Amino acid sequence: MANNIKGITVEIGGETGPLSNALKGINKTSRDLQSELKEVNRELKFNPGDTELLTQKQTLLSKQISNTKEKLDTLKEAQAQAEQQFKNGDIGEEQYRALQREVIKTESQLKNLEKQARESNAALSKISQVAGKVGDVSGKIADKMKPVSIGIAGVGVAAGVAWKEVDDSLDTIATKTGATGQQMEGLEQSFKNIYKSIPTDAQAAGDAIGEVNTQFGLTGKALEDASSQMVKFGSINNTDVTTSTQNAKGAIEAFGLSTKDLGGVLDAVTATSQKLG
Repeated sequence: MANNIKGITVEIGGETGPLSNALKGINKTSRDLQSELKEVNRELKFNPGDTELLTQKQTLLSKQISNTKEKLDTLKEAQAQAEQQFKNGDIGEEQYRALQREVIKTESQLKNLEKQARESNAALSKISQVAGKVGDVSGKIADKMKPVSIGIAGVGVAAGVAWKEVDDSLDTIATKTGATGQQMEGLEQSFKNIYKSIPTDAQAAGDAIGEVNTQFGLTGKALEDASSQMVKFGSINNTDVTTSTQNAKGAIEAFGLSTKDLGGVLDAVTATSQKLG
């Protein structure tokens, strides 16, 4: 809150005192809620379909919206009194403008919180619909929910994958790479891209993204292309993606090749395997 507002005295709830005192409790509640909300959002980056986390987020947003509305009401009541004080010369123009800015900022914060609440509610509703298709509607998705033939909006991948499968795949990527924050977000996007572009299951896609990134240090389009190659290689040769990637890295190093030669190495191994039966 702007320092200029601290000098404004208003009557709120029958008590006259500094505006800063009237907002003290509200601001503390806001900081506490925001701190907890950040923790929930951090966890949702790795578990976007976790209904418990989404429910917590919705609860915190609801409390924050209520608290922000209370702050806005207090500020508007103070603004009405400050307008008369300004006309009487009891407060300066700078203080009055600062209060106006605080009102505008709080209104903007409230709109943003309400938008987040709508999006969170939509995510929960979507998950409940998916769960209903499986026949286990209890307000939350069961951990053992089977794949269903419906697109899952929050993940943006092809139809037919359950939330838990996706969560497990993202956990695999995080475990293999140790990635967090923006780096993890990039790997998650690459996972989504290859999953919807080639026929494979979520776990194989997660294994490929995690292991290729770990072994070759690739990111973005290069990571997606190499991961797709490893998934296809594993499918053709009926081999484990993780082990195949590690073997490919060993072969490239042994023959003094580079990552660009990955496709050629895999083709050679496949051809040899087919000849040997």
